[in-house]
Amino acid sequence: MPSSNKKPFLIVLLLLLMSFCGFIALIVGPIKISPTQVINACFGGFGTHIGLPEISPEMQQVVLALRMPRTILAMIVGISLAISGTVLQGLFRNPLADPSLIGVTSGGAVGAALMIVLGSSTLIFISSSLHNSAIIFSAMLGSIGSTFLIYRLARVGGRIHVPTMLLCGIAVNAFAGAIIGAMIYIADLENLRDLTFWSLGSFARAPRLAIFIVSPILLIFLLLLFRQAKLLNVLLLGEAEAGHLGIDTHKVGRRIIILSGATVGLCVSLTGTIAFVGLIVPHLMRLLVGPNHCYLIPAAGLTGGTLLIIADLLSRSILTGAEIPIGILTAFIGAPFFLFLLLSTKHQKLL
Repeated sequence: MPSSNKKPFLIVLLLLLMSFCGFIALIVGPIKISPTQVINACFGGFGTHIGLPEISPEMQQVVLALRMPRTILAMIVGISLAISGTVLQGLFRNPLADPSLIGVTSGGAVGAALMIVLGSSTLIFISSSLHNSAIIFSAMLGSIGSTFLIYRLARVGGRIHVPTMLLCGIAVNAFAGAIIGAMIYIADLENLRDLTFWSLGSFARAPRLAIFIVSPILLIFLLLLFRQAKLLNVLLLGEAEAGHLGIDTHKVGRRIIILSGATVGLCVSLTGTIAFVGLIVPHLMRLLVGPNHCYLIPAAGLTGGTLLIIADLLSRSILTGAEIPIGILTAFIGAPFFLFLLLSTKHQKLL
């Protein structure tokens, strides 16, 4: 673990790594585009006047209209899921508190599925853009509601009982799966394609307008979550000790739940369910930078953004002419890691 005066340099290094991976994501694809052409495209073609190679309008459209929005989406969703997982682990004081494991992600998926299937028939009089906004809002409410439910059910004697939390997460995920299954059963062909998108997770079908509208909202939520870092550090001592220091733990818990649930819900509304990012990244960064959330939150966010940029790059590069859903890739990586984490916590008698 690096010393405190070296941790800011580590965060800067992670920022540079995420930026580099994002630039590579603009270069790599079925259409070969050189790095200098990508730079020229980012300058709107005016880079030709300073010696950069000329880029055709078609190539420029590929960079600016296809690859750049998708890369921005992967980055912001990776940052959001990792930070949400970090603050939930700090609130529950356990490294197993992942948004996908305890039902936060599935709650958002239920909200989106209900609006996709039922909203398409009951809200036929509204425009497509308003319907997409309703899906986003429903996913956000679903994530917040499931987070509140888990938080209330897992509290035993003023503390979070970890086995209860995990069992509640299993129950919420199962109930959410039943609701989504019912929606799939009654959905028509068009809605069925949308539901498949939500269940597997993908960056391909998110509307570009929604990306650039939701991204500033996510950044505001992430900034508010980062402002809880010092309070989360105090909560690591326990709720009783934090209460003795004058902190209203219930108020802080509600604030973190609303912010993290809304953040995950917005991500689900754009990309569908992407599991295990909020579990893997915070745990690894905690081993690297320690439990101080002032460093842990930004380090986890930057690593999560880098991870999903790389995952998106792999998803559209592994198979020629096809795309592997992001949720499948993260599940292949995250499920074995979760088993390893369960075994390690069992030996440490944390459960």
